[in-house]
Amino acid sequence: MIGLSACLKGEVAERLTEGKYEAARAAASGFQDIFGKGNFFLEIQDQGLEQERKIAEDFYKLEKDVGIPMVATNDSHYLCEDDAHAQDVMVCIQTGKSIHDTNRMKFEGTQFFVKSAEEMARVFSDAPQLLERTVEIGERCHMKLEKLANSFPQFEGPAGVYHRFLL
Repeated sequence: MIGLSACLKGEVAERLTEGKYEAARAAASGFQDIFGKGNFFLEIQDQGLEQERKIAEDFYKLEKDVGIPMVATNDSHYLCEDDAHAQDVMVCIQTGKSIHDTNRMKFEGTQFFVKSAEEMARVFSDAPQLLERTVEIGERCHMKLEKLANSFPQFEGPAGVYHRFLL
């Protein structure tokens, strides 16, 4: 099992954001104890958020102090950058808000998509070793997905009426 420290809402990043370096260090060490050395990684992201920039140096310090390797990832909530507006609308629907509400949950920017290797290389051009480690983690994962002929459940409706529910 492999664990990563998560996005800005993860425990390690939240403690760093709060200025509580020792608490972040304790949290990271605790996760390393749970997952085992070599199976837990500090996750640094750069979606262009000020909060990410503020704690980046602390992540590098934590990596050195605790000996937990850092990897680069992207917080992905939608597939393509063009999907940012649709994601914004979906968040409004889920939270019962209007897109015109000023006091609502909203992602800052449009960088929360699945980035290509080239896009990630541009974002982390100053630290290619972080991306190399990310690839190493991917190579450790062995998973086979089988395509099902029909993955949707089938239900019999009243009086023999056939219903198919699309999820």
